[in-house]
Amino acid sequence: MCCLMLCSPEIIAQAYPVFGGEKKVAINGLNFDPMEPFISDDGNTLFFNSLNSGGNTNLYYAQRVNDTVFNFGGLVGGTYDASADHLDAVASMDSAGRFFWVSLRGYPGNMANLHAGKFSNGSVSDIKRVYGDFNIYTINYPLGWLIMDAGITYTGNLLLFCNALFDFSNTSCVGVPCQARIGLAGKVNDTTFNRLPDSDALLANVNDTAFLTYAPQLSRDGRELYFTRLLKNTYNTEVCVAVRNSPAEVFSVPLVIHAKNGFVPEAATITGNQQKLYYQQKNASLRYEL
Repeated sequence: MCCLMLCSPEIIAQAYPVFGGEKKVAINGLNFDPMEPFISDDGNTLFFNSLNSGGNTNLYYAQRVNDTVFNFGGLVGGTYDASADHLDAVASMDSAGRFFWVSLRGYPGNMANLHAGKFSNGSVSDIKRVYGDFNIYTINYPLGWLIMDAGITYTGNLLLFCNALFDFSNTSCVGVPCQARIGLAGKVNDTTFNRLPDSDALLANVNDTAFLTYAPQLSRDGRELYFTRLLKNTYNTEVCVAVRNSPAEVFSVPLVIHAKNGFVPEAATITGNQQKLYYQQKNASLRYEL
């Protein structure tokens, strides 16, 4: 069963959004478990990737029929990597169709693992790596940093990213990063973003060291930050939102939207009108849902 979790919030000015009940959303024609959704600003195109716990992870898209039904469109053209055990995942897109995703192609030979191109009619062209000091160009096996996920904002001028440290010798964080934190970077040009000088201050309430913090998505108005956090040394994830009154302010202490032990809610994405929130979740049979 492949489906999408949907919540509709009641927005209260300068306060946390209040969410209603969940709904499952079907993706017609899909025969595998989708992960890490991103909904386009107009709500018409849903991007997602295949299961990323093993090799050969690819990016796909689906087109809206209504809020709870999408039709599977297939692979996102131009993003496919034919190499063994590849990973292409975690899509996002700005209002101009500039498409961003993480890929391990060429890693660690080239540690800039965030990619971008122009999306149109189901395909991405003019693909380039995204450089800038938000990347941590450090690897000393078994230690290695990478951009685990990222989200471009509606205007395309701000990048939310997650720096993740993997340590393959540390048995306390097998299969997950030992560290993961969110940051903010400003656009220099289409292929370069640099970390904001006040990134740490703006996210001081979000990057709690007791958690791995990842999967950031910012609302169109810049006042609601959706993200996932995982309590270290557990499998207990929480979908959270932090708010602020204006894009220049510090984000608030997070509100937990969904936290269900065993169901692993993750990767929330909000429509441009801030009325529909989609995210993935495991069901009782441990199959992934969106």
